[in-house]
Amino acid sequence: MNRFIFTTLALLLSVSVSVAQGIEFFHGSYDEALASAEKQGKLVFVDAYAVWCGPCKRMSNQVFPREDVGAFFNENFVALKMDMERGEGKLFGRRFPVSSYPTLLFIDSNGELVQRVIGAQSPENLIMQGQLALRKTDKSETFAKRYREGDRDPKLVLKYVESLNKAGKPSLAVANEFLRDNTDYANTDVQAVIFEGTQQADSRVFDLFIEQRKALEATYGAAAVQDKIEAACERTMKNALTYKSETLMDEATSAMTEHLPAKAKAFKAKADMAKAKNSKDSGLAFKAAKKVVLADGNTPTANHAMAVELSSYFADQPKAMALATKFAGTAAKGDPSFDHLFTYAQLLAATGKGKKAEKQAEQAMQKLGENEDPRRAAMVNELLEQLQG
Repeated sequence: MNRFIFTTLALLLSVSVSVAQGIEFFHGSYDEALASAEKQGKLVFVDAYAVWCGPCKRMSNQVFPREDVGAFFNENFVALKMDMERGEGKLFGRRFPVSSYPTLLFIDSNGELVQRVIGAQSPENLIMQGQLALRKTDKSETFAKRYREGDRDPKLVLKYVESLNKAGKPSLAVANEFLRDNTDYANTDVQAVIFEGTQQADSRVFDLFIEQRKALEATYGAAAVQDKIEAACERTMKNALTYKSETLMDEATSAMTEHLPAKAKAFKAKADMAKAKNSKDSGLAFKAAKKVVLADGNTPTANHAMAVELSSYFADQPKAMALATKFAGTAAKGDPSFDHLFTYAQLLAATGKGKKAEKQAEQAMQKLGENEDPRRAAMVNELLEQLQG
């Protein structure tokens, strides 16, 4: 891959934020985002950008679509994109003046600025900034004081555990202590602590969650319980990767196999893919990628997500890039949306197929609507200029 094509891919590779792996941006006004944040107990995250801003495009294409970024921001924020030189952005700029791009704003549901971050951020730094914003609005110490003073009212404990989880602080000890002394599992307040306290599969609270699964399903619904089990297994899997622990990884996959057998094969494939990304093992990634796509139904969305994932982590591996291009082509053929066509165009360009890339980019441009993020048209034009130059 020559330097020009590699740079093009690095600057422009994108994925639709409507796909679950990246930040899911809110489609509505700023006031509607505030209302949604208040209802959900979240902060508002605003990506304040300008169409011409190169670092803004890099954030849009390299950082916001990342799975780890999406998982964190979707759980904790209502995210909003704001073009500061058009439409509502001009009015928004009177309340929150912006002089450098990108500017990233964290705002509480009352419309008060919590934190301002100027300049493009790496995925790791963006998550760190989000954690800092959450800590600034952390209410756990209020509940902690009452807890230390001996207040064990279930509703207080639940709020304490929820606030610890939201702030990214460990809540397991609090949940464990409460549940050791409160064994009336038919009590909905006790069930709520079990449900909120279940954060990872390698814990006593998870074991209790499984023991009380039928009762919890009656209260929260089977789908919510399954989601909780999967999320707990995923956290244990992430801890396994962080601490390079095969024991934790085995515990995560075993829990999925036993408690969510229908999703166990997909989880194992995703765990292998996570290992591959963590260790930069393109051979393992090549084997795991097909299994992940098949487990996800071999849909255009699954093919597209894998194309982006492979090319994001293994851009210097020709075999992985060839497979990524194949996945992207399958996605574009099955669902010729802007995202699928543009990703396919970028990967064709990256693998030296300029003419085919140009054709796909032109088709992608035709898919843009009037209300699209203007950065999209700018990115296609930039790619076409480089291909035709």
